[in-house]
Amino acid sequence: MQQIECTKSSNLQWARYFPDEQRLEIDFKRADGSFASTYEYQDFSSMDWERFVESDSKGQWFAYHVRNAKKPDGTPKYPARKIK
Repeated sequence: MQQIECTKSSNLQWARYFPDEQRLEIDFKRADGSFASTYEYQDFSSMDWERFVESDSKGQWFAYHVRNAKKPDGTPKYPARKIK
């Protein structure tokens, strides 16, 4: 597992990547900085993880490339599931 703290993000708290499973976990936070929830995203490549880690704005990168990303058929590019 690889993990980073998203210190500059207003809505992301922690991100964890499980390369063997190609799974991304994101801890979201509330406006007051307290923990809100954790979601997992499947089919997340190691290249995408590297791009996320290197991005200047983790929240913007996540919103554009993960949360709102769609396959050509309109389904989510990264299936998500709330785990906490």
